[in-house]
Amino acid sequence: MRVTLPNRAYLNDIERFLRCVSDDGSDDLTFVLPDGLFSVHPMVVTMIAAMGESARARGGSVRLENEKVNASTRYLERVGLFEVLGVERSVSVQHPQEAAGRFVPLRQIQTNQELNDFVVDVGPLLHASPEQTRAVKYVLFEMIRNVLASIHR
Repeated sequence: MRVTLPNRAYLNDIERFLRCVSDDGSDDLTFVLPDGLFSVHPMVVTMIAAMGESARARGGSVRLENEKVNASTRYLERVGLFEVLGVERSVSVQHPQEAAGRFVPLRQIQTNQELNDFVVDVGPLLHASPEQTRAVKYVLFEMIRNVLASIHR
């Protein structure tokens, strides 16, 4: 499989990203970064991470192409995409600020404790009232818990 990230990959035009995914039947994943700066929605980052996990689960490898160190690749490093993909990279990011309220680093959720930690980390991103935050966190918790329950059946 080959994923060539476009210069922008937002949810409202997810087709742009999906058109950049080509499946050649290989168990390997090649992830190609665009030239220059790019903007990518966290859901797209999550999809790429899942593709990497799937490739490795099938015995394939993951490769990174066209890495250029800039603000966009630093973001991918900071949220943990390159680590999850298990690719060598030259980008280096110091972590001077707490991620809370800015983004949630990538992670796999397999236990209730990991789910609780994730929901707590999402709260500050909502920039909403405590009541609204509580409702969103509850819905998110239940949705993910249902997915985990269906996986473990």
